[in-house]
Amino acid sequence: MAPKRAQRFTSRRAHKVMATAQRLELLAKAVPPARTQLHVLAGQGGLPPALKEQTDKALEERLGRLREMSAAAHAVVAEGLESLSDKKVTSRLWRLDEHQVQLDVMREP
Repeated sequence: MAPKRAQRFTSRRAHKVMATAQRLELLAKAVPPARTQLHVLAGQGGLPPALKEQTDKALEERLGRLREMSAAAHAVVAEGLESLSDKKVTSRLWRLDEHQVQLDVMREP
């Protein structure tokens, strides 16, 4: 059974990953409309079809990764850490740390 401190830390990290993924998902969804508006303002009449397709594909890939990370963090919280061994809690925390690093990279411009 893992110490309470490790359980709390892991739970906090999971919630942070879920919240960050949700914020980045909202930001990612705002990119296509912003690009379209930019092209309209530049007098180009909107986003060219090829660029729109590329933007939509990138958006779907990013949203997929964000949802995957959020689901993994949610699974850690839903699973309950009280009955897990130290090794399993450490494993979950390690994976959450990896997700947090990936989210931090995605957040950078």
